[in-house]
Amino acid sequence: GLASSGAASVPPRSLARLSFESSYGRVVGMAWLRGGELVVGFTSGTIIAVGMEDGEPLAVEKYRTRFVRRGLVAFELDPATQVLAVAERDSIKLFDCRSWSLSAVQALPDSAGDVHRVSFCGPQGLVAVATTLG
Repeated sequence: GLASSGAASVPPRSLARLSFESSYGRVVGMAWLRGGELVVGFTSGTIIAVGMEDGEPLAVEKYRTRFVRRGLVAFELDPATQVLAVAERDSIKLFDCRSWSLSAVQALPDSAGDVHRVSFCGPQGLVAVATTLG
């Protein structure tokens, strides 16, 4: 499992121990949503949102989905729109965290190489994709 940062500026009540199912695989990325939940993506393709329940010492899994079937390799949240860009080796998917639903899918040609990284660029929500071939 993961433990949250022990930074001195973080009040003790906001610290939580996070434990995830081993079947989820390794953590690919995580980001805070506006509502205070932490969204986490795993190599298995599973994406979850966890939040603290009042008085609970552990984070509680609130939402879970798995629309990435061939393994999650990249993960990035646009904080303005609350949209996740997630990538498999050969496709990019946009996931709306407000409605907890898949909103777009873009397959990449084989000539592009395998996806290595995704990131949002500018206020238009454009997604930049880095692949093994450039």
